[in-house]
Amino acid sequence: MLNNEVLSAICRTFLHSIWQGVVAAAIAGAVLAFTRHSSARKRYNLLGAILLISLAATGTTLYIELQTAGATAPAPEATADIAAPAPIAAQTYWDVLVNYLNTHAPFIMLVWSIVFLFKCFRMGFGFYHIYYIRHHKTSEPDQNWSERLQLLAKQLGIPKAVKLVESALVQVPLTTGFIRPCIFVPVGLLTQLPADQVEAILLHELAHIRRRDYLVNIIQSFAESIFFFNPALLWISARLREEREACCDDVAVAHTPHTSSYLHALVSFASQSPAGRLEMALSKKRNFLLNRVKRMLTRENQQLTLMEKSILFIGVIVISAFTMIPAPVDQNEPLTPPAENFIVYIPATTRTQPSPLIAKDTVVPDRQQATNYSFQYDTSIN
Repeated sequence: MLNNEVLSAICRTFLHSIWQGVVAAAIAGAVLAFTRHSSARKRYNLLGAILLISLAATGTTLYIELQTAGATAPAPEATADIAAPAPIAAQTYWDVLVNYLNTHAPFIMLVWSIVFLFKCFRMGFGFYHIYYIRHHKTSEPDQNWSERLQLLAKQLGIPKAVKLVESALVQVPLTTGFIRPCIFVPVGLLTQLPADQVEAILLHELAHIRRRDYLVNIIQSFAESIFFFNPALLWISARLREEREACCDDVAVAHTPHTSSYLHALVSFASQSPAGRLEMALSKKRNFLLNRVKRMLTRENQQLTLMEKSILFIGVIVISAFTMIPAPVDQNEPLTPPAENFIVYIPATTRTQPSPLIAKDTVVPDRQQATNYSFQYDTSIN
Protein backbone atom coordinates (compact mmCIF):
# COMPACT_ATOMS: atom_id res chain seq x y z
CA MET A 1 0.00 0.00 0.00
CA LEU A 2 3.02 2.32 0.32
CA ASN A 3 5.07 3.44 -2.64
CA ASN A 4 8.83 3.25 -2.76
CA GLU A 5 9.29 6.96 -1.98
CA VAL A 6 7.37 6.65 1.30
CA LEU A 7 9.26 3.50 2.30
CA SER A 8 12.55 5.23 1.53
CA ALA A 9 11.50 8.21 3.65
CA ILE A 10 10.72 5.92 6.59
CA CYS A 11 14.08 4.16 6.19
CA ARG A 12 15.93 7.47 6.14
CA THR A 13 14.01 8.53 9.25
CA PHE A 14 15.12 5.38 11.06
CA LEU A 15 18.69 6.08 9.95
CA HIS A 16 18.52 9.64 11.28
CA SER A 17 17.07 8.33 14.55
CA ILE A 18 20.31 6.44 15.16
CA TRP A 19 22.56 9.50 15.18
CA GLN A 20 19.87 11.48 17.00
CA GLY A 21 19.77 8.71 19.59
CA VAL A 22 23.55 8.79 19.98
CA VAL A 23 23.43 12.54 20.61
CA ALA A 24 20.61 12.06 23.11
CA ALA A 25 22.52 9.26 24.84
CA ALA A 26 25.60 11.46 25.14
CA ILE A 27 23.47 14.19 26.72
CA ALA A 28 21.83 11.65 29.02
CA GLY A 29 25.26 10.39 30.05
CA ALA A 30 26.33 13.93 30.91
CA VAL A 31 23.13 14.42 32.92
CA LEU A 32 23.74 11.24 34.90
CA ALA A 33 27.34 12.27 35.53
CA PHE A 34 26.45 15.75 36.83
CA THR A 35 23.47 14.64 38.94
CA ARG A 36 25.30 12.11 41.04
CA HIS A 37 23.97 13.58 44.29
CA SER A 38 20.60 14.76 42.96
CA SER A 39 17.26 13.20 43.73
CA ALA A 40 16.02 10.28 41.70
CA ARG A 41 12.96 12.29 40.71
CA LYS A 42 15.10 15.00 39.13
CA ARG A 43 17.17 12.47 37.21
CA TYR A 44 14.02 10.67 36.08
CA ASN A 45 12.44 13.88 34.80
CA LEU A 46 15.57 14.87 32.91
CA LEU A 47 15.98 11.45 31.29
CA GLY A 48 12.29 11.37 30.44
CA ALA A 49 12.55 14.79 28.79
CA ILE A 50 15.56 13.66 26.76
CA LEU A 51 13.72 10.56 25.58
CA LEU A 52 10.60 12.54 24.65
CA ILE A 53 12.64 15.11 22.73
CA SER A 54 14.39 12.30 20.86
CA LEU A 55 11.06 10.76 19.85
CA ALA A 56 9.72 14.18 18.85
CA ALA A 57 12.82 14.80 16.74
CA THR A 58 12.26 11.49 14.98
CA GLY A 59 8.63 12.39 14.30
CA THR A 60 9.70 15.76 12.88
CA THR A 61 12.30 14.05 10.73
CA LEU A 62 9.66 11.69 9.35
CA TYR A 63 7.43 14.62 8.45
CA ILE A 64 10.28 16.39 6.65
CA GLU A 65 11.31 13.24 4.80
CA LEU A 66 7.73 12.60 3.66
CA GLN A 67 7.44 16.17 2.44
CA THR A 68 10.72 15.82 0.59
CA ALA A 69 9.61 12.54 -0.95
CA GLY A 70 6.41 14.19 -2.20
CA ALA A 71 8.34 17.03 -3.77
CA THR A 72 10.79 14.86 -5.71
CA ALA A 73 8.43 14.26 -8.66
CA PRO A 74 9.75 16.19 -11.67
CA ALA A 75 7.51 19.04 -12.85
CA PRO A 76 6.98 19.70 -16.57
CA GLU A 77 9.16 22.46 -17.99
CA ALA A 78 7.51 25.56 -19.39
CA THR A 79 10.25 26.11 -21.98
CA ALA A 80 12.21 23.95 -24.30
CA ASP A 81 15.33 24.30 -22.21
CA ILE A 82 16.69 21.03 -20.86
CA ALA A 83 18.44 21.25 -17.50
CA ALA A 84 21.49 19.06 -17.18
CA PRO A 85 22.10 16.93 -14.10
CA ALA A 86 23.77 18.60 -11.13
CA PRO A 87 27.45 18.03 -10.58
CA ILE A 88 28.36 14.89 -8.67
CA ALA A 89 29.87 15.81 -5.31
CA ALA A 90 32.18 13.68 -3.22
CA GLN A 91 30.14 11.19 -1.22
CA THR A 92 30.62 10.39 2.45
CA TYR A 93 29.91 7.04 4.04
CA TRP A 94 26.61 8.51 5.18
CA ASP A 95 25.62 9.27 1.57
CA VAL A 96 26.52 5.75 0.54
CA LEU A 97 24.38 4.36 3.36
CA VAL A 98 21.44 6.60 2.41
CA ASN A 99 21.67 5.46 -1.20
CA TYR A 100 21.69 1.85 -0.07
CA LEU A 101 18.58 2.40 2.05
CA ASN A 102 16.79 4.10 -0.84
CA THR A 103 17.60 1.19 -3.11
CA HIS A 104 16.62 -1.58 -0.69
CA ALA A 105 13.81 0.21 1.19
CA PRO A 106 11.08 -2.42 0.53
CA PHE A 107 13.20 -5.29 1.83
CA ILE A 108 14.41 -3.32 4.86
CA MET A 109 10.87 -2.33 5.80
CA LEU A 110 9.76 -5.94 5.41
CA VAL A 111 12.40 -7.09 7.91
CA TRP A 112 11.49 -4.27 10.28
CA SER A 113 7.80 -5.16 10.07
CA ILE A 114 8.48 -8.79 10.93
CA VAL A 115 10.52 -7.89 14.01
CA PHE A 116 8.04 -5.20 15.04
CA LEU A 117 5.13 -7.63 14.81
CA PHE A 118 7.09 -10.10 16.93
CA LYS A 119 7.65 -7.40 19.55
CA CYS A 120 3.95 -6.56 19.50
CA PHE A 121 3.14 -10.24 19.93
CA ARG A 122 5.33 -10.32 23.03
CA MET A 123 3.51 -7.28 24.40
CA GLY A 124 0.20 -8.97 23.71
CA PHE A 125 1.40 -12.08 25.52
CA GLY A 126 2.38 -9.87 28.45
CA PHE A 127 -1.15 -8.48 28.64
CA TYR A 128 -2.51 -12.01 28.50
CA HIS A 129 -0.16 -12.99 31.33
CA ILE A 130 -1.51 -10.13 33.43
CA TYR A 131 -5.07 -11.23 32.68
CA TYR A 132 -4.19 -14.80 33.57
CA ILE A 133 -2.67 -14.03 36.96
CA ARG A 134 -5.66 -11.80 37.75
CA HIS A 135 -8.09 -14.71 37.36
CA HIS A 136 -6.15 -17.81 38.35
CA LYS A 137 -4.78 -19.07 41.66
CA THR A 138 -5.62 -15.90 43.55
CA SER A 139 -6.98 -15.45 47.05
CA GLU A 140 -8.19 -12.59 49.19
CA PRO A 141 -5.74 -11.49 51.91
CA ASP A 142 -6.60 -10.84 55.50
CA GLN A 143 -9.13 -8.03 55.87
CA ASN A 144 -6.76 -6.10 58.12
CA TRP A 145 -4.20 -5.85 55.34
CA SER A 146 -6.79 -4.71 52.80
CA GLU A 147 -7.87 -1.94 55.15
CA ARG A 148 -4.27 -1.05 55.89
CA LEU A 149 -3.58 -0.77 52.15
CA GLN A 150 -6.40 1.73 51.70
CA LEU A 151 -5.02 3.84 54.55
CA LEU A 152 -1.57 3.84 52.95
CA ALA A 153 -3.12 4.79 49.61
CA LYS A 154 -4.84 7.79 51.17
CA GLN A 155 -1.57 8.68 52.85
CA LEU A 156 0.06 8.93 49.40
CA GLY A 157 -2.88 10.86 47.96
CA ILE A 158 -4.25 8.09 45.73
CA PRO A 159 -8.00 8.65 45.18
CA LYS A 160 -8.62 5.29 43.48
CA ALA A 161 -9.46 2.10 45.29
CA VAL A 162 -6.49 -0.27 45.14
CA LYS A 163 -7.08 -4.00 45.37
CA LEU A 164 -4.71 -6.33 47.22
CA VAL A 165 -4.52 -9.95 46.03
CA GLU A 166 -2.41 -12.94 47.03
CA SER A 167 -1.28 -14.98 44.02
CA ALA A 168 0.46 -18.31 43.69
CA LEU A 169 1.75 -17.30 40.24
CA VAL A 170 4.01 -14.43 41.31
CA GLN A 171 7.28 -14.57 43.16
CA VAL A 172 7.72 -10.88 43.89
CA PRO A 173 5.18 -8.13 44.60
CA LEU A 174 3.98 -6.37 41.46
CA THR A 175 1.39 -3.85 40.38
CA THR A 176 -0.88 -4.00 37.33
CA GLY A 177 -3.69 -1.90 35.96
CA PHE A 178 -4.23 1.81 35.46
CA ILE A 179 -7.98 2.29 35.76
CA ARG A 180 -8.40 -0.47 38.35
CA PRO A 181 -4.95 -0.90 39.93
CA CYS A 182 -4.18 -4.13 41.69
CA ILE A 183 -1.21 -5.21 43.81
CA PHE A 184 -0.24 -8.88 43.72
CA VAL A 185 1.86 -10.39 46.49
CA PRO A 186 3.13 -13.97 46.75
CA VAL A 187 1.10 -16.30 48.89
CA GLY A 188 2.39 -16.24 52.46
CA LEU A 189 4.29 -12.95 52.12
CA LEU A 190 1.93 -11.08 54.41
CA THR A 191 2.50 -13.58 57.20
CA GLN A 192 6.17 -14.45 56.67
CA LEU A 193 7.60 -10.91 56.78
CA PRO A 194 7.33 -8.47 59.68
CA ALA A 195 4.48 -5.99 59.38
CA ASP A 196 6.75 -2.97 58.95
CA GLN A 197 8.53 -4.61 56.01
CA VAL A 198 5.23 -5.52 54.37
CA GLU A 199 4.05 -1.93 54.70
CA ALA A 200 7.27 -0.69 53.13
CA ILE A 201 6.77 -3.03 50.17
CA LEU A 202 3.17 -1.91 49.74
CA LEU A 203 4.28 1.73 49.84
CA HIS A 204 6.68 1.04 46.96
CA GLU A 205 3.90 -0.48 44.86
CA LEU A 206 1.52 2.32 45.75
CA ALA A 207 4.15 4.81 44.61
CA HIS A 208 3.98 3.23 41.14
CA ILE A 209 0.21 3.73 41.15
CA ARG A 210 0.43 7.36 42.25
CA ARG A 211 3.01 8.10 39.55
CA ARG A 212 0.96 6.29 36.84
CA ASP A 213 4.03 4.23 36.02
CA TYR A 214 2.00 1.33 34.65
CA LEU A 215 0.61 3.45 31.80
CA VAL A 216 3.98 5.10 31.16
CA ASN A 217 5.61 1.68 31.07
CA ILE A 218 3.22 0.47 28.35
CA ILE A 219 3.91 3.52 26.18
CA GLN A 220 7.63 3.11 26.77
CA SER A 221 7.49 -0.57 25.81
CA PHE A 222 5.68 0.31 22.56
CA ALA A 223 8.35 2.89 21.70
CA GLU A 224 11.03 0.27 22.36
CA SER A 225 9.22 -2.07 19.95
CA ILE A 226 9.37 0.55 17.20
CA PHE A 227 13.02 1.47 17.75
CA PHE A 228 14.30 -2.00 18.61
CA PHE A 229 17.25 -1.37 16.26
CA ASN A 230 18.38 1.78 18.08
CA PRO A 231 20.75 0.87 20.94
CA ALA A 232 21.09 4.46 22.14
CA LEU A 233 17.36 4.97 22.69
CA LEU A 234 17.05 1.53 24.29
CA TRP A 235 19.84 2.43 26.71
CA ILE A 236 18.13 5.69 27.69
CA SER A 237 14.88 3.79 28.19
CA ALA A 238 16.61 1.21 30.41
CA ARG A 239 18.19 3.91 32.57
CA LEU A 240 14.79 5.58 32.79
CA ARG A 241 13.34 2.37 34.22
CA GLU A 242 16.07 2.23 36.84
CA GLU A 243 15.45 5.81 37.92
CA ARG A 244 11.73 5.05 38.08
CA GLU A 245 12.35 2.33 40.65
CA ALA A 246 14.62 4.67 42.57
CA CYS A 247 11.84 7.27 42.67
CA CYS A 248 9.48 4.72 44.22
CA ASP A 249 12.18 3.69 46.67
CA ASP A 250 12.43 7.30 47.83
CA VAL A 251 8.66 7.51 48.28
CA ALA A 252 8.62 4.31 50.31
CA VAL A 253 11.51 5.42 52.51
CA ALA A 254 9.95 8.86 53.06
CA HIS A 255 6.77 7.26 54.45
CA THR A 256 8.46 4.47 56.42
CA PRO A 257 9.37 5.20 60.06
CA HIS A 258 12.47 3.01 59.87
CA THR A 259 14.49 2.89 56.64
CA SER A 260 16.06 -0.39 57.71
CA SER A 261 12.65 -2.08 57.40
CA TYR A 262 12.47 -1.31 53.70
CA LEU A 263 16.12 -2.25 53.12
CA HIS A 264 15.60 -5.62 54.78
CA ALA A 265 12.51 -6.15 52.62
CA LEU A 266 14.51 -5.48 49.46
CA VAL A 267 17.29 -7.82 50.47
CA SER A 268 14.78 -10.56 51.18
CA PHE A 269 13.78 -10.50 47.49
CA ALA A 270 17.31 -10.33 46.09
CA SER A 271 17.30 -14.01 45.12
CA GLN A 272 13.86 -13.97 43.51
CA SER A 273 13.22 -14.34 39.78
CA PRO A 274 12.70 -11.21 37.66
CA ALA A 275 9.19 -10.12 36.77
CA GLY A 276 7.68 -9.40 33.37
CA ARG A 277 8.24 -6.18 31.42
CA LEU A 278 4.65 -4.90 31.65
CA GLU A 279 4.26 -5.30 35.39
CA MET A 280 5.63 -2.77 37.83
CA ALA A 281 7.52 -5.12 40.12
CA LEU A 282 9.54 -4.65 43.26
CA SER A 283 12.62 -6.25 41.76
CA LYS A 284 13.95 -7.26 38.35
CA LYS A 285 17.35 -8.76 38.85
CA ARG A 286 19.58 -9.32 41.80
CA ASN A 287 22.41 -6.89 40.99
CA PHE A 288 20.00 -4.08 40.22
CA LEU A 289 18.15 -4.69 43.49
CA LEU A 290 21.36 -4.64 45.52
CA ASN A 291 22.43 -1.43 43.74
CA ARG A 292 19.20 0.15 44.92
CA VAL A 293 20.02 -0.85 48.49
CA LYS A 294 23.52 0.60 48.10
CA ARG A 295 22.09 3.84 46.74
CA MET A 296 19.81 4.32 49.75
CA LEU A 297 22.64 3.56 52.16
CA THR A 298 25.23 5.86 50.58
CA ARG A 299 22.76 8.47 49.26
CA GLU A 300 24.70 8.44 46.01
CA ASN A 301 23.24 7.62 42.59
CA GLN A 302 24.77 4.97 40.39
CA GLN A 303 27.27 6.32 37.90
CA LEU A 304 28.03 5.27 34.36
CA THR A 305 30.17 2.18 34.09
CA LEU A 306 33.42 2.17 32.15
CA MET A 307 31.76 0.13 29.39
CA GLU A 308 28.88 2.60 29.10
CA LYS A 309 31.30 5.52 28.83
CA SER A 310 33.36 3.69 26.21
CA ILE A 311 30.31 2.76 24.12
CA LEU A 312 29.00 6.33 24.19
CA PHE A 313 32.39 7.71 23.14
CA ILE A 314 32.79 5.18 20.34
CA GLY A 315 29.23 5.87 19.16
CA VAL A 316 29.91 9.59 18.80
CA ILE A 317 33.15 8.89 16.90
CA VAL A 318 31.47 6.43 14.52
CA ILE A 319 28.59 8.79 13.73
CA SER A 320 31.05 11.61 13.06
CA ALA A 321 33.06 9.36 10.75
CA PHE A 322 29.98 8.35 8.76
CA THR A 323 28.85 11.93 8.24
CA MET A 324 32.22 13.64 7.60
CA ILE A 325 34.77 11.21 6.14
CA PRO A 326 34.48 10.86 2.33
CA ALA A 327 33.80 7.40 0.99
CA PRO A 328 36.40 5.86 -1.35
CA VAL A 329 35.73 6.47 -5.06
CA ASP A 330 35.73 3.62 -7.53
CA GLN A 331 38.47 4.50 -10.05
CA ASN A 332 36.85 2.30 -12.70
CA GLU A 333 33.56 4.19 -12.59
CA PRO A 334 33.28 6.70 -15.46
CA LEU A 335 33.03 10.33 -14.45
CA THR A 336 30.08 12.41 -15.57
CA PRO A 337 31.58 15.73 -16.62
CA PRO A 338 29.74 18.82 -15.47
CA ALA A 339 29.85 21.92 -17.67
CA GLU A 340 29.66 25.68 -17.53
CA ASN A 341 26.89 27.65 -19.16
CA PHE A 342 26.88 27.18 -22.91
CA ILE A 343 24.20 26.48 -25.50
CA VAL A 344 23.86 23.50 -27.76
CA TYR A 345 21.52 24.10 -30.72
CA ILE A 346 19.49 21.20 -32.04
CA PRO A 347 18.04 21.60 -35.57
CA ALA A 348 14.27 21.46 -35.67
CA THR A 349 14.31 19.03 -38.59
CA THR A 350 16.15 16.41 -36.57
CA ARG A 351 14.30 16.56 -33.25
CA THR A 352 13.12 12.97 -33.55
CA GLN A 353 16.72 11.85 -33.88
CA PRO A 354 18.63 14.78 -32.44
CA SER A 355 22.12 15.44 -33.60
CA PRO A 356 23.38 18.25 -31.40
CA LEU A 357 25.38 20.95 -33.12
CA ILE A 358 27.38 23.42 -31.19
CA ALA A 359 26.59 26.99 -32.19
CA LYS A 360 29.18 29.14 -33.82
CA ASP A 361 31.36 31.19 -31.49
CA THR A 362 30.42 28.88 -28.62
CA VAL A 363 33.42 27.96 -26.51
CA VAL A 364 33.21 24.56 -24.94
CA PRO A 365 34.80 24.70 -21.48
CA ASP A 366 37.32 22.29 -20.16
CA ARG A 367 35.80 19.07 -18.71
CA GLN A 368 37.04 19.74 -15.22
CA GLN A 369 35.70 23.32 -15.19
CA ALA A 370 32.23 22.52 -16.57
CA THR A 371 29.28 23.12 -14.26
CA ASN A 372 26.00 23.40 -16.19
CA TYR A 373 24.43 22.50 -19.55
CA SER A 374 21.60 24.34 -21.29
CA PHE A 375 19.94 22.92 -24.38
CA GLN A 376 17.71 24.91 -26.75
CA TYR A 377 15.98 24.19 -30.01
CA ASP A 378 16.88 26.49 -32.90
CA THR A 379 14.01 26.58 -35.40
CA SER A 380 15.98 28.84 -37.75
CA ILE A 381 18.33 26.09 -38.88
CA ASN A 382 17.01 24.08 -41.84
